[in-house]
Amino acid sequence: MVVLALAGGCAWLWRRLNRLERRAADLDGRIEALQGDLQSLILAGGGMDQRLHGADVRWRDLQTRIQKLEGQLSSERAYREAIEMVRKGGDPRRLIKEFQLTEGEAQLISMLHGERAQAG
Repeated sequence: MVVLALAGGCAWLWRRLNRLERRAADLDGRIEALQGDLQSLILAGGGMDQRLHGADVRWRDLQTRIQKLEGQLSSERAYREAIEMVRKGGDPRRLIKEFQLTEGEAQLISMLHGERAQAG
């Protein structure tokens, strides 16, 4: 009777051990698949980091270019307003004061667009 009980217990342990071994093999396979997925994500993340850095560099370049264009537009606007002021009789000193032009710029605008230039 004891032998039968021991044999039954051993058979149960053997089946349980086989199930655990299959389960461990299944989990090992899943771990390997997850490690492969993780490696792929790491590689993709590295590529994404490079693309984000490139986009950031291009963004800063565009901001710089926009600032330059805005500065040019502002300068052009100031020159147009200075020319209009000279046509209405403004003198070079006023151009220097109101538009922060250099003395040479103010003189040139006055010569090109002032009363004497229009009379000629």
